[in-house]
Amino acid sequence: MRLRRFEIHNYKCIEHVTLEWEDLLVLIGENNAGKSSVLSAIAVFLSGSSIKDSSLFRRHQTDDGNAIELIGHFDCLTDDEKAQVAVRGRMDGDQWVLKKRYWFAPGEDGEAGGWKEQLFSESPRLSWRPVGLSQATIMAV
Repeated sequence: MRLRRFEIHNYKCIEHVTLEWEDLLVLIGENNAGKSSVLSAIAVFLSGSSIKDSSLFRRHQTDDGNAIELIGHFDCLTDDEKAQVAVRGRMDGDQWVLKKRYWFAPGEDGEAGGWKEQLFSESPRLSWRPVGLSQATIMAV
């Protein structure tokens, strides 16, 4: 499996950016241009880590409307990878698209709020479908 395109929304200083590459990506820019933020977002996405730190949100706005979204477009999947539950039936041609959203939902009626994480996989037939929900989100549904 190869990550060939990556989209970032509301992560650190990045409002929206889309990066595409074949085999090599080189980030060049002035200091504070967001190069490290791009690499950090890719690392979070690929590691499966959750985001529970308001300093990682653009302008520290953590509500659902300002959720961090990280979207990976993968190609070159092996037959075993195509057979995985999260991937099977959700491929668009030879590629698989995975979207991760992170936000903080305030509590209601005196209840404590909580960090939320939602994973979606794009299906050519059904558009975005949930792959999995974090425990906090499952309890809120």
